[in-house]
Amino acid sequence: MCDSPPPKRNQPFVRQSNYQDADQGLDATLYRHSASGAQVLDVQSADHENLLSILFRTPPTDNTGLPHILEHAVLGGSRKYPVKDPFFHMLKMSLATFLNAMTGPDYTIYPCASNVAADFFNLADVYLDAVFHPLLNPTHFGQEGYHFAFDPSGDLDGRLVVKGIVYNEMRGAYSSANECMQRAIERGLFPNSLYRHDAGGDPDRILDLQYEDFVAFHRRYYHPSNALIVHYGNIPPESWMPFLDARLTGFAPCEPAPMPAPQPIWTEPRTTTDSYPVGMDDSPRQRSYLAISWLTMHHPSPLELMAQEALFLILTGHDGAPLRRALIDSKLGHDLTHTYAHAFGRELTFHVGIKGSEAEHRQAFEQLVLSTLASLAEPGTIDQETIEMALTRLGYIFQEINEGFPLKLASQIYDSWTIGDDPFVWLNGRAVLNELRRQIQREPDFFGRRIRAWLLENPHRLTSILQPDTQQSTRKQAELDAGLQRRKERLTTADRQRIQKEADELAEFQHRREPVSAIENLPRLQTRDLPEQPPLIPTTLDRGFDHLTVLRQDIPTNGVNYLALTMDVSSLSAAELRLAHTIFTHVSLRMGAADQDYAATARRIAAHTGDIRYELLPSTSFQDPNRQVLRMVLRTKFLDIQSEPALDLLRDLVFAPDFNDTGRLMNLLTQLREQHHSQVVENALSYAMPLAARHTSRLNGLLNHISGLAELRQAEDWHERFADDPSVLQQNLQTLSKKLTGSGPWIASFTGSDQTYDHFRTAWHGWSTRIPAKMAPQHHETATDAGHAAASTPPRHGLAAPMDVAFNVMSLPLPHDSQHDSALIKIGTHLLSFDYLLDEIRFKGSAYGGGCTYRPDRKVAFLYSYRDPEISRTLNVFQGLSAVAQNVSWQQADIDRGILGVVRNNLRPIRPASATRTALVRHVRHLSDEARNAYHERLLSATPKTVKRALADHLDAGLANAGLCIVANRERLTHLAQTDGAIRLQIENILGH
Repeated sequence: MCDSPPPKRNQPFVRQSNYQDADQGLDATLYRHSASGAQVLDVQSADHENLLSILFRTPPTDNTGLPHILEHAVLGGSRKYPVKDPFFHMLKMSLATFLNAMTGPDYTIYPCASNVAADFFNLADVYLDAVFHPLLNPTHFGQEGYHFAFDPSGDLDGRLVVKGIVYNEMRGAYSSANECMQRAIERGLFPNSLYRHDAGGDPDRILDLQYEDFVAFHRRYYHPSNALIVHYGNIPPESWMPFLDARLTGFAPCEPAPMPAPQPIWTEPRTTTDSYPVGMDDSPRQRSYLAISWLTMHHPSPLELMAQEALFLILTGHDGAPLRRALIDSKLGHDLTHTYAHAFGRELTFHVGIKGSEAEHRQAFEQLVLSTLASLAEPGTIDQETIEMALTRLGYIFQEINEGFPLKLASQIYDSWTIGDDPFVWLNGRAVLNELRRQIQREPDFFGRRIRAWLLENPHRLTSILQPDTQQSTRKQAELDAGLQRRKERLTTADRQRIQKEADELAEFQHRREPVSAIENLPRLQTRDLPEQPPLIPTTLDRGFDHLTVLRQDIPTNGVNYLALTMDVSSLSAAELRLAHTIFTHVSLRMGAADQDYAATARRIAAHTGDIRYELLPSTSFQDPNRQVLRMVLRTKFLDIQSEPALDLLRDLVFAPDFNDTGRLMNLLTQLREQHHSQVVENALSYAMPLAARHTSRLNGLLNHISGLAELRQAEDWHERFADDPSVLQQNLQTLSKKLTGSGPWIASFTGSDQTYDHFRTAWHGWSTRIPAKMAPQHHETATDAGHAAASTPPRHGLAAPMDVAFNVMSLPLPHDSQHDSALIKIGTHLLSFDYLLDEIRFKGSAYGGGCTYRPDRKVAFLYSYRDPEISRTLNVFQGLSAVAQNVSWQQADIDRGILGVVRNNLRPIRPASATRTALVRHVRHLSDEARNAYHERLLSATPKTVKRALADHLDAGLANAGLCIVANRERLTHLAQTDGAIRLQIENILGH
């Protein structure tokens, strides 16, 4: 137990070990807090971005989602900061570069980061008080977990319903085939381990959780002795460790949570069968998932863990990898899924799966996987080039300075620290990688032996089958309704009165206005602490290339080079642009090139680059809101030592793509269609937003024409047409490729070494001779000129999909970012998003999330909610936005916190990859540093009067012309259309239309 007083101590922190890395500029020291038993790792760096991360071991004992609900609730008010939601208050008034919390299979982690020292201390103060001294009232449990209520409210004989944020989040998660498959794998592979439990919560079991267990779990596991605390950044120990010491006082050491007991190894393989929901009208054909999973090792060494990662890359890490290729070419499924190597605590696992299959293919799938592995296990089958390719890709993990670098570093530390190993192991991951190289050289059959031991001869093998069920959603809802009815029938009058009383208390809690003094007690920056100008990306313009302008960023990259190469696509027709966005970007880099087939090309991509991808960059000119900016961007990264072969590869991919492999192209089209189908439930907002906004501007009309639901339909259409006549698409893609290389002046953005830049200059000299002369004018309307916006009536769409919760989007036309009011509206919508929409939709409406995102470059704002049990209520909340804006009594302190929340994204640390892209976007939009400074100045000078005036001038008109799109199951959409005469939805199925 932890009730004894803390011991006397001579020094707060006892140094235990140290690790230094001159190449990365890291000086890491492990301490033990002598009074509380907390373990603290301080990682000193020259980086201005400071991170504090607190991890607790939180082993679940059932499927009630207790760790997940607690993760939500501890950030809902604490002893020092007894406000309803300090987490969201800090989100809206800090410069946090990261602020969140995550529940893992047996741990919960609370990271926060900022590149401003004072802000870092503010965030850390709130987080430390939240995790160690949360309020955890029954209202927090009811709001974040679940609570019962009567519908209509106040009628004790009304229908008994259940509400709760995590409850609805997990109802949405369990509508996803990917989530259902993952749960089936974990439950099946670990039947005797805690990893069989869903720490997130099974909706069917969440209602079993009791408040007393919830509080006891925090008391047991949220103790400093069970915490692993990481600090990273340039704030020295003498500044931040006394701060930490003061917040760990009062705790006596306890026993930390024990390591999970290992899963007993099976003596023979097993098979499980599960199901997931699809629409009642959907065809179940080719909708099954199949996977084989192995428990390969218990408590592997770092070398063995990295060896398995390398083996994963060798087998499945690129399109030409042998196991991936064998599965795709077999036509047993449409694409790979749930294919990964992963450690669950000390348990190392390996997985390979396919989707778009049939349950009866299980035996053929097993035989193919095992026979392919057997052939690869033969000595000498895996060549040295393939091995080196995998090791090179692993090197990026330890070399790249990417966005969110501090969090990545903390994750690497936790990978070993949480299982009781040396926390410095993966800070020095390059040493492990070099030792792996040496071991491979000493052992010629290194990977063959491990394929045999880990996979072929391993009896702990699970085959998972996940089948579509057209009745599951309806059946689950009926079971829930029947269960609630039975529960209601067992209630006494006193029980009903208690439920109503608790619901009333929760409603009162949610509607209660925070005392001004409580909010003002939260630590915050002042606007005077902000820089007068946003940071600039150090960029020079190089016009010394033929047909090319190069933006070059002067930022350290640790040997990784970043290149973004763009082509102007504004002269394409709308049909060509849709083909480019939907099909070309997906298939072009995954076919053959320069007389090499797709497998050889995929090997070159894997061997010489860390990543390569196309994306469409749609925006508007900052100088002219009516001028659309449409560019196709090819982004890649590669090491200095790979620069010459990487650039040769890039040349072949851009100037000599080969679309003639009909079988390969058909496979890619099938994969693309399946990707869209799986995204419908998981990311429905991406389909709703383009539809809802298509009337707001010509650019948004065009985006609706080429993305979202139109993109899904295009993928389905080409997949269906291709089988009849492949040559049509192949010719269109070849023609489009030539148009892209000849479409206007090229612009590149480069961040990297002088040596590689010189290689690029030499390479481009040869490339420029391949750029065709300007193509003759076409006799069609270009995408830039085409008008795709709805004529006059704002859209009202209902998209039917198999899900238990809804996604709601309302779009509002609002000013362009070149207009003076844009900065003021940015502040106002930020405040309304957190102060009104989030409160009404998440806390009172029990949705997982909701808010407002304003895209001034596209002249539109989106009001949205997701995993939302309510539709009508949420739409009423959206419609009430203007009235709230008119009646709100903002003070300058409110505006200042809005300013802080808005400028946060403009003050983020400059990392190489994001700087390469951001500099390019600003250049093609003609967004100068002077214009950014002026926008920043308008933000800093905002007042309550100016912000309210800007909202009054634009918000009413925007809501009056708002578009709407709702994604939900058909029954709910039909019911809404029948019961709300003001909403006349055009309903269509997303799938199976």
